[in-house]
Amino acid sequence: MSHPSRAGARPARRTTPLAYCMNVHPGQAWTDQARALRDEVPAIRARLPDPAAPFGAGLRLSAQAVRELTADPARLTAIRSDAEADGVAIFTANVFPYGSFHGGTVKTEVYAPDWRTPERLDYTCRTANLLAALLPEGVTGSLSTVPGSWKPWVPSPADRRAMAAGFGAAARHLADLEGRSGRRVVLAIEPEPGCFLETSKEVIRFWTEDLAREPGDDLRDRHLGLCFDCCHQACEFEDLAEAWDRLAAAGVPVAKVHLSAALRVERDRHDPEALVPFDEPVYLHQTHLRTPGGIVRHPDLAPGLDALRGHADWDEARVHFHVPLHWAGSDRLGTTRDALTPAFRDRLAAAPDTHLEIETYTFDVLPSELRDRPLAVSIADEFRWTLEWMG
Repeated sequence: MSHPSRAGARPARRTTPLAYCMNVHPGQAWTDQARALRDEVPAIRARLPDPAAPFGAGLRLSAQAVRELTADPARLTAIRSDAEADGVAIFTANVFPYGSFHGGTVKTEVYAPDWRTPERLDYTCRTANLLAALLPEGVTGSLSTVPGSWKPWVPSPADRRAMAAGFGAAARHLADLEGRSGRRVVLAIEPEPGCFLETSKEVIRFWTEDLAREPGDDLRDRHLGLCFDCCHQACEFEDLAEAWDRLAAAGVPVAKVHLSAALRVERDRHDPEALVPFDEPVYLHQTHLRTPGGIVRHPDLAPGLDALRGHADWDEARVHFHVPLHWAGSDRLGTTRDALTPAFRDRLAAAPDTHLEIETYTFDVLPSELRDRPLAVSIADEFRWTLEWMG
């Protein structure tokens, strides 16, 4: 496994262990997540250098699972007790997908309901209540969520105001939750290609203009933040360390980082046809081409492939397809793993309270040659690579 130079600051002692996002496991019921905690987590940990070390499990709680747990609050005590006994820290959850995330077409449905709706707000607040009950003592929790909406769905200033109002209402709920329980949960908005919020500049504008109009700046600053997904920002051709600094200068806190990598094709090194096996029907794979006139964006890989075949002057393309961090690509196809530079690692080293989570949810739709081993083995390989990279 190759890693960038070790020059720069060494990571500070983190307040939470490295986690992996359990949205990789199928199922919407709480019993599906419980099964993964019982069977998959021990199988992954057994393959790590120190199987007894603290281990982070980032729950994926669908709306169905949230309803089930809300109806049976006594179950939360057992979940927290079992996790503590096993050395598993539950401090973050993914509430981006509301409904089904495996086994059928997801595409743009992953953004619905969006942040203009009471359903998204209610689901998020209920999940925050559950996570607060599961948090280890003294640990802040985080929830990663949809970046407002899919961009074509929100054409008007009224849509912007509605989303800002939704996030503001969530922040007020989280402040009330902290007042009642003594447990702090931060809602981490996750920019994504093609969405209302995708670039760091769009985030800053929304943060400093739209959210600033919501009552309670102190609540916003304490209970709202960003989920910085490395795959997503690399697809925007953003330098990760520079984007981090830009956000920090604007006062946008990063509550959570998804350590992830995208597909890349460099015109003078790779073959665009190597992307064909990744054109699958479940997830959206936004494809961005860099040209002399700027970035040309396509909503999925199929139109992106057509553009690569027909566009004469692109030099690089990046595809929103989360690929394993331990995979370095091939002679025909690259990844954005090298965007995880020593400079970006230094930023993480200086932010020990920011949650770090591996998020590769696409193992079951990878080309066959990349999914020829058990899932636990592949996730353990990602953990080992990432732990070595972190130092």
